[in-house]
Amino acid sequence: MAGMATGCTATTSVTITITDVNDNIASFTRSKYEISVPENLKVNEEIGVLEVEDRDQIENKQPIFSIPSDGDKIFGTKPNQDKNCVLMLKQALDYETRNSYTFTVKLDEDLHFSPADNFNVANTTAQVTIWVIDVDEPPVFTHSIYNFSVYEEEIKREILGTIQARDPDRANKRIEYSILDTDSPFDIDSKTGQLFILRKLDRE
Repeated sequence: MAGMATGCTATTSVTITITDVNDNIASFTRSKYEISVPENLKVNEEIGVLEVEDRDQIENKQPIFSIPSDGDKIFGTKPNQDKNCVLMLKQALDYETRNSYTFTVKLDEDLHFSPADNFNVANTTAQVTIWVIDVDEPPVFTHSIYNFSVYEEEIKREILGTIQARDPDRANKRIEYSILDTDSPFDIDSKTGQLFILRKLDRE
């Protein structure tokens, strides 16, 4: 009865809840990252984290990471609990072979609506530089097993053969040889690696 004297009106409150959907693409917080990694880091261990921000709520933060280059042979990516990008090591590093790597990490996302609301401002690629740190490594033998033959009952201080090792580091430090078994019938020259007999050997 709008406008009539006998008409009545009332009011009520209505709450509209806007539900978030995945309509913003995640974005790297930085365009460049530099990470230092020791060369003895084990394969499948974490190298570092590339932080990612998303305007949507956490349940709609669904980034997909990839390395679109040869870098994916050595490095990998996976999301953590906060859905940031975790860099992983896929192949062993060697400072003496290569001391740095530069590659790009790409971010994609399956959106509810496309294009994303923040398409023009989102940072969906990040340049990563990995600096390999030199670690003092133990000597490396030229062979894993050495075989020598000798006649029994001989006591002459003849050279049975030579054990050789090298320092894999660029410093190329001096190698010293020794035999751990204190009761060994053999001796080794600490500098040259030449192997000698100390006492008679009895095959029987």
